[in-house]
Amino acid sequence: MEEKFKNEFLRYLNATVAQQDLRIRGNIVDEKGVFYPKRSAFIIFKKHIENFLKYNSEPRWIIMPGLRGVGKTTLLSQLFYEVLSQKDVIKFYISIDEPVRRFNISFWDILEGYEILLGKRLEELDKKVFLFFDEVQYDKRWDSAIKSLYDRSKNIFIFCTGSSALLLKKQINADISRRAYFEELYPMDFKEYIMLRFKKYPLKDLSSEIKDILFNSKNGKDVFKNLSLIEGKIKEYWFGIDIFEIDRYLKYGTLPFSLKIKEEGVILNQLDLMLQRIIYTDLPEITNFDKETLNKIYALTYLLSEIFETSLTKLSTTLEISKDTVSSILYSLEKAGFLQRISPYGSHYKQVRKPYRYLFSSPAFRFLLLSGKESITNFENFKGKLLEDVVGMYLRKTLQKFPDSSLTYDCAKEGANFIVKIRDKKIVVEVGYGKKGIKQVEYTLKRINGDFGIVISGDEKLTFKENIVKIPLKYFLLL
Repeated sequence: MEEKFKNEFLRYLNATVAQQDLRIRGNIVDEKGVFYPKRSAFIIFKKHIENFLKYNSEPRWIIMPGLRGVGKTTLLSQLFYEVLSQKDVIKFYISIDEPVRRFNISFWDILEGYEILLGKRLEELDKKVFLFFDEVQYDKRWDSAIKSLYDRSKNIFIFCTGSSALLLKKQINADISRRAYFEELYPMDFKEYIMLRFKKYPLKDLSSEIKDILFNSKNGKDVFKNLSLIEGKIKEYWFGIDIFEIDRYLKYGTLPFSLKIKEEGVILNQLDLMLQRIIYTDLPEITNFDKETLNKIYALTYLLSEIFETSLTKLSTTLEISKDTVSSILYSLEKAGFLQRISPYGSHYKQVRKPYRYLFSSPAFRFLLLSGKESITNFENFKGKLLEDVVGMYLRKTLQKFPDSSLTYDCAKEGANFIVKIRDKKIVVEVGYGKKGIKQVEYTLKRINGDFGIVISGDEKLTFKENIVKIPLKYFLLL
């Protein structure tokens, strides 16, 4: 780096350090000075900070990836603010995208510049050091730089975030995964949405009970019986919650930024800006698309908002681009955390021949795209599509905790939305908002010799018939 350019960067970095406390506060309070509520993950990360301060324990390198809009920057800022209350510690917060773009420098240069300002190398400091790095993926070699930093001193604690879980996972090698603690930040579930919106907390162990019943039961009869036993707890939770909060949650409540905004039109504008950043900022970091192709991606997302199963041939013809390009776009949108791909059930040969289903990682983006085509007053027309995104989101997150599990769909014409496989158990799941559901589950259960079926329904009543349990949405949302 030229001396003149280096001096300019150091002035920028010095100003960043001097203003970091003020900037951080702007990320965590509203215009009235009221602090934003904290997501559940904050408690987990706070515990790691406390253990490091008391015992110098691991983990002391935390990687927090996630979809744009899930609140990574806010959470990182809240953790930084938590450290402010600690005495005799050094803390540094920086979003990597700005200096990399502005000065065309590397992560190494940022670390070197910070040490110049400190007047010491980080490992020479006799205090605990907390480093907060936002949007690390803007430097391709961020992982090796932080690994070196981590190894230099046991007094250093590192938080870093990135906008794509799969992008970060690809960059992390086995050597780094042994050092770092990887915690993906997902869109909010309904319980967290209600907790942050109304400060109404979940009932202790209720979610774990529902999870155990749905995924560890032997058959549908056991699911029905055991859910019936906890109906009183479920009703207790829902007491005082307006049923219309479900609609708001399905529309955009999975993304925490929406809690700060009252006007739906403003929320939709914010979602559109996020989508544009995903397409024009994140995707070029994953695949080298030209400008014309990037413009086609916006049109592709509109097509995907109306369908689940994707025919590459049809999409290619509609968009007037090659099937290979369509495939590359879908792959990149998945890597960016925007889409969740569901494979067809069956052998590897069948999975190759049949189309994938693509769900939106947050139904908020499907709502954005569909509301641009239909009047928002016709919300009931596509409510089921949003619900399928939510169910897919819940199942994906839940199955992370189950070893030897998979999530697929039945590619037959009359097949069910999801097939959950946990070890040797096969559970058929259908999103039956309205009158549909039972026939699809019956068909798939017979075709794959499944253990039992679940229909997630908008109905209020829990019912059971022939190894199929119809579960009210109000139950499932508490998973």
